[in-house]
Amino acid sequence: YEARRLKEGYWQSTLGEGLHGKVLGVFGLGRIGRLVAQVGRAFGMQVLVWGRENSLDSARDFGYSVASSKRDFFEAADVVSLHVALNAETRGVVSSADLRAMKTTALLVNTSRAELIAPGALVEALLEFSTRQINLARIESRPQRRSLGQYLFFIDVEGRDTDPGVAEALNGLRAKAGTMKVLGSYPGVR
Repeated sequence: YEARRLKEGYWQSTLGEGLHGKVLGVFGLGRIGRLVAQVGRAFGMQVLVWGRENSLDSARDFGYSVASSKRDFFEAADVVSLHVALNAETRGVVSSADLRAMKTTALLVNTSRAELIAPGALVEALLEFSTRQINLARIESRPQRRSLGQYLFFIDVEGRDTDPGVAEALNGLRAKAGTMKVLGSYPGVR
């Protein structure tokens, strides 16, 4: 539709319409979080922030809303974008309860590290919201020692990795992620 309209000399008319009026939850308002918040605001999104006290202070300074609690943050956001550095304090900072608090229609964007999400939390949420038809149990990433900036992905899957649907998904991931290792499969999990 948009390509045809551009050829006819019209400007895009549907760009961002799915985002306008939605709540963008920015967890961690550092350098990258601020840029994401600005883009969200440009698309007409309501920006809601959660994080350390300095993130909350910055949010107030920039005129963004601040969630009254972490639970309220996850409940209110239509899109949650994580921008937190991984360290001992933040490892597993997003819990199963946080993910369960999210709307079933919400989108979680983790631009930081997989380990910010508590072990097992994502699979619990995904099993609860099985209507999303996603069957990944765990995704972890670690830097490859040979190539700076490249990551090795470790995943657990439900079902046997030889099942046609699972094999297709894994092959798609391999094509996009490069180096990947299947940690385990769980044929009986439902």
